[in-house]
Amino acid sequence: MTLDEYFQRHIFAPLGMVDTFFTVPADKLPRFAACYQFQPGGSFSLQDDPQDSNFSKAHGYLSGGGGLVSTIDDYYRFAQALANGGELDGARIIGRKTLEFMRMNHLPNNQDLPGVSVGSFSETPYDGSGFGLGFSVKIDVAKSQTNGSVGEYGWGGMASTNFFIDPVEDLLMVFMTQLIPSSSYAVRQELRAIVNGALWIEVGGLRCCQYCWTAPTCRNRSLRLAREPTSNSGFALTASQGKCLPISPNNP
Repeated sequence: MTLDEYFQRHIFAPLGMVDTFFTVPADKLPRFAACYQFQPGGSFSLQDDPQDSNFSKAHGYLSGGGGLVSTIDDYYRFAQALANGGELDGARIIGRKTLEFMRMNHLPNNQDLPGVSVGSFSETPYDGSGFGLGFSVKIDVAKSQTNGSVGEYGWGGMASTNFFIDPVEDLLMVFMTQLIPSSSYAVRQELRAIVNGALWIEVGGLRCCQYCWTAPTCRNRSLRLAREPTSNSGFALTASQGKCLPISPNNP
């Protein structure tokens, strides 16, 4: 069995990943995105034309470490299976304990990636992150200088793509773009700050993101929020869908 056949039988088909291949089929080429190269001064040049891409032709190189073409929907299903402990919609692609072993830091003496690297190995800083069996693994949040949780795992691609899964917060993030190199913008660090900064706070069975809880108005413009005294001298949160309005005695 070839590698692409194995992937199709044991990963793609069970997870309902219908748009993931080593070679893009001809009937799907109109949906194949171009890839761009960042140029000095902030401009871009075409790096890979989808109509003439190597990924549009059978190339015979099937790698377990890279080379697949996919969509954000397919990749989300794969990432959600990992976040669920190895299964999605009743289809299991890996054992729970095997996945737990993979997302441990396997570097000697629990070092982070810069501690064992020789020269520059990445366009993205990985201070505070070790490496498991296929993923980077956050081992020191403070050293990483980016909000997150110990045990967060994921990886990124050359064209600035990125995903991570945070088992502590039960969340995953998939970011797709087509820009080389991945150091063009510091988007990976910013994404973590944005995602973690918008995590929900649950109060009295209702939820709001921490931006709304700490601000006088709802910054995401989807909820009206108010903190009201309760009989036990605490606070209760009230929320209603609608236009974001200032919280005041006349507009609770």
